[in-house]
Amino acid sequence: MELRATLVAAAVKGGVHGVAAHIDDHVGDLHSYLSCVLDAQDLPLGVKRVIWSGMVHRATRFAAAMDATRTSHALTLISAVETDRYVNHLARLVFQAQKPPPPAAWMPSVDTCVIARMSVPTCNVSTGKRAVDVDLTKPSSPSTPSSKRIKVDDDHDSGIPAAPLDPIDPIDDITYLAMKMDKRASASQILALVSSIKSTPSSSTTSDIASRCDAILHAASSLLQLPEYCSTVYLELLCSTLALTSLSDDAVLVLTTKLVEAKWTSYDTAVVLESTLLVRVQAATSAIPRSLLKALQVVATSLPHIAIDRILVPVLTSATANAPQCEAMTRLVRDGLGPSLTPLIVTRLIAANVLHSPHDRVLLVVQQIFNVKAPLAQDAIDLVVHALARAVSASPATTTASIKFASVLFT
Repeated sequence: MELRATLVAAAVKGGVHGVAAHIDDHVGDLHSYLSCVLDAQDLPLGVKRVIWSGMVHRATRFAAAMDATRTSHALTLISAVETDRYVNHLARLVFQAQKPPPPAAWMPSVDTCVIARMSVPTCNVSTGKRAVDVDLTKPSSPSTPSSKRIKVDDDHDSGIPAAPLDPIDPIDDITYLAMKMDKRASASQILALVSSIKSTPSSSTTSDIASRCDAILHAASSLLQLPEYCSTVYLELLCSTLALTSLSDDAVLVLTTKLVEAKWTSYDTAVVLESTLLVRVQAATSAIPRSLLKALQVVATSLPHIAIDRILVPVLTSATANAPQCEAMTRLVRDGLGPSLTPLIVTRLIAANVLHSPHDRVLLVVQQIFNVKAPLAQDAIDLVVHALARAVSASPATTTASIKFASVLFT
């Protein structure tokens, strides 16, 4: 009972991250933890979804602790007693199952009335358009396209062939997103937000910028709260639809700060940052504005792993990285990430082959990484030496003969 009470409290007060932290506190007894979750079918649906979402964040631990038999039994029990499809999908994600478990023997199969397999052919949709989701199990309504009745071929013994459906009328991305948001945001609201972003002058007041950033996060939160949301596809579409690259530099700073304070998952946060901050940095051809540098520091301080994997490494591995971009990355390493993350930075850069064919602009950033004089394990040092030796043998002489390369090598 105590485990159940603390689990519910973690889900209600801390959300998904609270459940993940609660799992970390009970990592030594995940079998009892799973039993507690399976017995919690009387909890409200929202609480159960939060609990299973938190378990998805620790899926590797459950997959390592459970054998195949226990996993199969758990999935079978969930499919038998849980009617919510989203919870069932989360359970399969937790145990890394590719197919849903077979129904329990005492439960009637939903396919007992099917006399032959039916295949519905797909149709191509033009670029930039999306097809309306159609639920064939529900009667057609005026708002959804109706399908043709399946024709029966009496002379064919193999079953009932499916007649082709009429092509579904394509709809634009904004209408598609509004439908997915389950009436939390209408198409007109999204259009107004897009127009507001594109028409915002650089001299907007602080209150206008803050309210606009709140509207962007509210629209994104409407997607994150959808029952079927389990990937970043919708969020990526929303970011591209809202044209976040049109935001001013000050708006990017405000949006980044509010995004960090919202405490979303790292995957969702990274999608928004890539659509705003990373795009702005990679497009810079002159000195990067102070607002964007402050936004980089905010990410480096609060979300260092995202700063390394989604900003630092992509910029340094880009073939178009220029001096202003590398200067910004130097400040990111020096003022934001700090010495404690140097081993992780070195590992990520070596994995991305940054040191195999470096140029002077990137070498300035690498030099700054080593200048913090953080303690490195011998394995990391060996990897760096091997990468530099490979660069000497494979890169052009103009690269490896530079003063910057020699400085990194001697450091």
